[in-house]
Amino acid sequence: MAEINGLSAKQWWENLLHEMVMGLTGLSTADALDKYLTPDFWRQDGPRVITRDMLGHHCDWVRNLPDLDQIEVIVRHASFDGEYFAADHVVKGPNGDKGDYELEVLTFAKMEDGRVAWLKELYWLVKGEGTSWDQEFDTYRSETAD
Repeated sequence: MAEINGLSAKQWWENLLHEMVMGLTGLSTADALDKYLTPDFWRQDGPRVITRDMLGHHCDWVRNLPDLDQIEVIVRHASFDGEYFAADHVVKGPNGDKGDYELEVLTFAKMEDGRVAWLKELYWLVKGEGTSWDQEFDTYRSETAD
């Protein structure tokens, strides 16, 4: 398997999730987006397309969760062939008064110069009620509408 910036695909994906999304290393969201994503990055899950700015909003939101230290991210598998990346990971944690949740995620991405150019994800709840993902982006869209 090819490496990404000197790391195995699994280690690189763990780093991205912990450093960019969760902010566990202290790197700012803006710097983390620059480190891991191309300037024209986009993400799609289902019919929804999320821009780099929207993903930055999500990272800021996750980084400020009061129970962030209780969220566990487990990368089960990851693969990189030099151009395309795929991973399977699980996110577990509390969801307020809805109880604990477990979310499984399949990720497929196109890489350019060691960064993600585009990303498509399929995810499903294995346990618990829905997280606030959809509500969060609906709020973001209404706050940033012209």
